Amino acid sequence: MGIQVRIDRAKESLIRLQAAFDRFAAPNGRASTPGAPQRVLVIEICEGNLWKCVAGTIGSEEATVSSARTLVMAGDGGAEHSAELRRLAEGALVVAVSNSDKSVCRILDIVDATPEQTRQMAALRLETELPYPVSESLWTCERQNGAHANGGGKVLVVATPQAEARDLEAALRAKGLRCDGIEYDAGAVSELVRASESTNAAVALAWFRPSQITLVVTQGGVPRYVRRIGMPQEQDSGSAAQGTWRLLAANEVRQSLYDYWMRTNGQPPERLIVVGTSADDAGFTESFKANGNYPVELGIRPKGITAPDPAAIQGDLFSDYLACVGALSSLHRRRRGASTAVPALRSADRSSTRIDFRNRRPLLILANAILIVVVAAAMFGVRAYRLHRAEDIISEMKPLVSDLGRLQEEVDILQSQSARQRSISDILLTLSDAFPSDVTVETITVSPEGKIMIKGKTKSVAAASEKAVSAMTASGAFAKCTFLGATKDKDDFVFQISCELSKGQGKAKR
Repeated sequence: MGIQVRIDRAKESLIRLQAAFDRFAAPNGRASTPGAPQRVLVIEICEGNLWKCVAGTIGSEEATVSSARTLVMAGDGGAEHSAELRRLAEGALVVAVSNSDKSVCRILDIVDATPEQTRQMAALRLETELPYPVSESLWTCERQNGAHANGGGKVLVVATPQAEARDLEAALRAKGLRCDGIEYDAGAVSELVRASESTNAAVALAWFRPSQITLVVTQGGVPRYVRRIGMPQEQDSGSAAQGTWRLLAANEVRQSLYDYWMRTNGQPPERLIVVGTSADDAGFTESFKANGNYPVELGIRPKGITAPDPAAIQGDLFSDYLACVGALSSLHRRRRGASTAVPALRSADRSSTRIDFRNRRPLLILANAILIVVVAAAMFGVRAYRLHRAEDIISEMKPLVSDLGRLQEEVDILQSQSARQRSISDILLTLSDAFPSDVTVETITVSPEGKIMIKGKTKSVAAASEKAVSAMTASGAFAKCTFLGATKDKDDFVFQISCELSKGQGKAKR
């Protein structure tokens, strides 16, 4: 009991020391007010040394965007843009957006527990959820009914590799900036969907970027499903190459929404919102609608965000800077004490992270003295405390062991979805090589039984009934190729061909 009392007293001393830090950190020796307006610079580092920067103010009635720029940090404009970056960051919190492909968003079922116990149980669950060790990740968790609520139910967890978070901080440090916080890009996008919705319905958002599509399905403002779809950049501007790209993108998005539906066992999204690069490409919308029942909307306009000077925005604010604006909205809501779609990977709070230690030598001496007392007390009590906590965790986790059996079911679903997505890609690659130049494929439908239906256009019936069917059979990737007929449509013939993938073909022949 004596050791525990000394530990409790040491904790109380640390709390008093933190309060002193807060007073010294703020102007005029007073702690900053959580709801007071604060200048913020949000930065997302993209491919090609492109830094997307959104400067604004949070904490007032609405989040305000004062400037949005895309800066090139290499080549001829590197020095000039670095100076512009430092000007934007002067006197502002600097927050980075993590857009790592290895970032993970999960919703876990965790029993009723205190916040500390919830985090301990979440850490154990993440050992099987993350593709990297939990000890090498930067992660945070939050119950959906509040970050500090003790109610049972679902817990939202987001994580990213620590190495990539350190790379973000190092990149900012190389430009003379300090990283005050890190936001999750899919969480920032979810915040914008939340700000634009008035219902708790499930909504899907496809965020197009030059070489990637990020699909986020939210319900009630919380991301339920996140998937990053790698897409090849369009090198060929011809209509055939663009048509293949649009068809592939539409099929990948459609398969992902089906995967979400199967994994969550819930209702499909009410609609799909398309934003970002190529968001105005009508070809994707038409290809997606061909075999889908989701209404499609182009663009998003969330509430609670203003930009008084449109001339200071370089491009479209809610398309070119989607993640940055979403992170700004999340920071604004936290500044005002409200909940957000996703907790920050690392919180941005100037009152506890920005401290000027110059001329604070007495405060440092006091801090060192208190730390020495804490370490001395911990040397006697930490071993017994850790053993006691380990026994508690083992007792609490015993009822959860049965849940591990469901992991194999999830693995089977993922393997099935991976095989189906691989088959669609192989079909497209094989058809692009096998079909004659005067035959155009418009839609491809794959039934759950593996039967493939191809619909397209041609100038002559013979090109589809003879040349196309012969080319498909000769490729060795298809079986039971059958020409189902053709109908006249203006100057072209609309034809249909049915087939199946050859047995034993794990990969289409090139």
